[in-house]
Amino acid sequence: KKYFTLMDVARNRKVPILFDEIASGLYRVGVMSCKDILKATPDIACYAKLLTGGIVPLSVTLATDDVFESFLGETKSEALLHGHSYTAHPMGCLAALQALNS
Repeated sequence: KKYFTLMDVARNRKVPILFDEIASGLYRVGVMSCKDILKATPDIACYAKLLTGGIVPLSVTLATDDVFESFLGETKSEALLHGHSYTAHPMGCLAALQALNS
């Protein structure tokens, strides 16, 4: 008998897998990402607080090519346009690079 995980069921039904790494990533659960524990790659992963130690604002959303391309459109009315409050915050980016490289 084959057992299916919730992720298997979601993938079979074409439901995107999202990891909220804001709460669990960057070693909060002992590994860099939950994908290391679950042995699965999400379609979307969100990172924030621990990228900068919570001192400087920064958040990041990562997506597969398929997810990213689904947001593209020929015109502004066909595309999903979204800006983040902390997009490309220079001090946040520097803090995150230092944290990830140490």
